[in-house]
Amino acid sequence: SKEHVDEMLHLQQSFPTESDCQGLRVALNASKSRQQSLEEQQVLLERSWAEEKAVLEKELARLRSRETTLMLQLKQTNSESPPPKIEESAQPRCRAMAQMLSQGLPSTPL
Repeated sequence: SKEHVDEMLHLQQSFPTESDCQGLRVALNASKSRQQSLEEQQVLLERSWAEEKAVLEKELARLRSRETTLMLQLKQTNSESPPPKIEESAQPRCRAMAQMLSQGLPSTPL
C-alpha cells in the first residue's frame, strides 16, 4: 500500500546517513584522544607533585635534625658556662636606680 511505502521512506530518511556516522566516529575519536591526553597530563602532574613532596619531606627531616643538634649544643653550652655576671661597676648604679624607682621617679634625669 501507498501508506506502507510512505512510512518506509520516512523511516529510511530518519536513519543517519553514512556521512553522519563518519562525522560521529571522527568526533568520538577526537574526544577519546582528548580524554587520553588529559589523563596523561594528570598522571604527569601527580608524579611531579609526588616528587616535590618527597623533596620537601626530606628537607623538613634535615631541618628537624639540625634543630635537634642545635638545641643539644645550646643545652651543652649553657651547662658548661655559668650565666654572665653583672659588671661590678654596674651593680651600684642598678641598686641606685631600683631605689629611686621604688621612691618615685626623680625630677632630674640620670
